[in-house]
Amino acid sequence: MTVIQNGTPRATPEGSPEPASTTGVLALSVSSTTWGRSFNPDRLAELELRMWKAYYRRQAVRLAVLLVQANREQARAPWPRAVIAAFFLARAAAGFGKATGEYGRFRPDIVRGYRWLGMPEAVDADAVADRELRWWVIRREIGLAAGEAAGGVIADLYATLYGVPLETVAEAGHLRGMAAEVRDRGATADPDGPTGRGRSYWPEVARLLRASYRALADSVRPAGAVDRAVTTAEPASEAASNDYAFHTVWRLPAPRDEVVAVLGDAAGLARWWPSVYLKVRVLEEGSATGVGRLVDLYTKGWLPYTLRWRFRVTESSAPDGFAIAAEGDFVGRGVWTFVEEAPADAPGGPMTRAEYDWRIRAEKGVLKTFSFAMKPIFAANHRWAMARGEESLRLEIARRHAHDDPAVLAAIPQPPGPTFPQNLRRRRVEARCAHAADPVPRA
Repeated sequence: MTVIQNGTPRATPEGSPEPASTTGVLALSVSSTTWGRSFNPDRLAELELRMWKAYYRRQAVRLAVLLVQANREQARAPWPRAVIAAFFLARAAAGFGKATGEYGRFRPDIVRGYRWLGMPEAVDADAVADRELRWWVIRREIGLAAGEAAGGVIADLYATLYGVPLETVAEAGHLRGMAAEVRDRGATADPDGPTGRGRSYWPEVARLLRASYRALADSVRPAGAVDRAVTTAEPASEAASNDYAFHTVWRLPAPRDEVVAVLGDAAGLARWWPSVYLKVRVLEEGSATGVGRLVDLYTKGWLPYTLRWRFRVTESSAPDGFAIAAEGDFVGRGVWTFVEEAPADAPGGPMTRAEYDWRIRAEKGVLKTFSFAMKPIFAANHRWAMARGEESLRLEIARRHAHDDPAVLAAIPQPPGPTFPQNLRRRRVEARCAHAADPVPRA
């Protein structure tokens, strides 16, 4: 379950370094309903960060010790089991790091490592190993831009391990994939290379790993376990059950001004982010800077309920960010912050970090009434929505960069649409439109 990523940079034909592999660490428990679901996310994130550093600095003994500790921390495995599992997983990773092909030969050791950590019988160890190895290969073959693809496979790995819907662990996988991409890009630009101190990128990697494990803990936590939400506005003893606080980070391959222009255009949300924004109406334009703009929204996530709410822009400091006040089915405040991480002439191209701090109190009936019991699910719904937002924004950026080239535009997929039941309604409307456009048959 905990995917411990390591890799040795090796040059691709284009000259970009890429990590060689990742090793996996599972959680052990007595049943599939509790197995691996009560871990300490911050402790695991710290152990994984230290393992990444040890791997890239070629500190083999330190890496082995940390891997055993991670097995113990997450799997609650006895020392002998933790050591044996670490041996098989490390051997697979070491072999993969030196290989140039025929990667499937490392799969048996991955299977053995997972099994030594006592997975429930209901979990298919072979399927887990397949997904583990797949994201090792993705990291190697795609290189610096592997974050999104790797995150998708990690999420698939989590879903297989826990027997949960893919969308509930999508955000956790995405954050881990982006942590790996931040490390790779940072090490590429660092004159000291992968063995250096990495002050420019390790802090961000650490933050993304913590957010990833916290999101995973929220998604798979067993009933009665302590809430470990990604962020909490107030201590659990003081916060109302229908209070939510989220901190989302997107890293986007575009100049900051372009990211600000897209996210600041409220009227365009339903076009490029249709999975969440079903209808958007700008009721008041506000000032030239956007302050005072009032927007009416009809939105949803992957759960089959919708939200009606409004927001007003209360602060704007372009291009650094803006703040909104929300009212309706939930009440609260959101703050967008934009930071240029790499200029347009950087080796890997421009990169902008967009952070969203969202603190709200749910007032819609179902959310307010059932938050005490279903808060992790409602929180996962929000994380799914934000993951679709980043995916859709990346597609929108790609369309803007296509410069009206028909061939390029045709190759860019449409943004993901809404889930049930709005997806059915959308298909019916599209079908009616297609039928109306058909020519009238002649005798």
